Amino acid sequence: MEEHGGAHGRGSWKVGSMTKVLLVCCARHFADVAPELFQALQKMVAYTLQTPTYEKDVIDYMVLTEQPIIKDDEGKKIAGNQARAWNMNKIRTHAIENYDYVVKMDADMIPPPHALVTLIQTSVNHDALIVTSLTPERPAKCDTDEFSQLMSWNYNAGRDDEILVKIEGLEPFVCTGNAGEAFILITRAALEMIEWPYQSNGDFAFWDKVQELGIKVVCTPKVVCAHKDYEAGSLLIRGKEWVVNHWKGVIIKNLEEDTEWYHGLPYEWWYGLRPSKFLEILPYHLDQEKEPLWFTYRGKQK
Repeated sequence: MEEHGGAHGRGSWKVGSMTKVLLVCCARHFADVAPELFQALQKMVAYTLQTPTYEKDVIDYMVLTEQPIIKDDEGKKIAGNQARAWNMNKIRTHAIENYDYVVKMDADMIPPPHALVTLIQTSVNHDALIVTSLTPERPAKCDTDEFSQLMSWNYNAGRDDEILVKIEGLEPFVCTGNAGEAFILITRAALEMIEWPYQSNGDFAFWDKVQELGIKVVCTPKVVCAHKDYEAGSLLIRGKEWVVNHWKGVIIKNLEEDTEWYHGLPYEWWYGLRPSKFLEILPYHLDQEKEPLWFTYRGKQK
């Protein structure tokens, strides 16, 4: 199958030029959008516009909540996944005509400040028409906080070996199956090629079409979005508090197994500290740009 990359967006970008980005959040109702998402987007936009060569970019934002009038045979509104497809197709032409990139996100995703810049840079550097972030599953739903790209049912080749090496090295990897729509950058070139199918099988129909068309999809481990889990007391999965508790669990397990308490920690600034002091200081080191490996640990395998 021919793979489509090629010049797009910033592919021919020059200093001083202006790139237009549309941020699109899909939700059943406006109230369903996590307040943390709005706060995160504020920081992300501010970070982007303060980054050299991005100062002149135009970044617009919209929440798509309109439900289609289309109903099934029983008179019920179509399922949420189909409604999202309907909404995305509705703004697709507008996006193609007016923007270089669309960032589609779910209402419960919380991106880090550098997310947009990193996704764009990854798209250009790896000639990828679609770029995704690493997005954790919700333990209340899947019994793990493993990244969706590594779940067996998403059929990404290399998930048990090559992709793990890429994540450990913070290197982008190609997704050959379902890459997840939770927080993705889509270039204009990709939008011109793909529409959202109306099948009810989640986002699988979309990714099946993407792969059929040979559109190159890359995931960057340098962007990990927290995932708000309403079924677990609104916890932010792989948010800072969650990550601290994960490494606290690692330390406790090490001590129980009579292993050095710091075994498995990805950085070495802890040298000379006691476990309690390390855990006190750790939250101040949870910056994905500077120390991303705190966020990219391997979750329970499913």
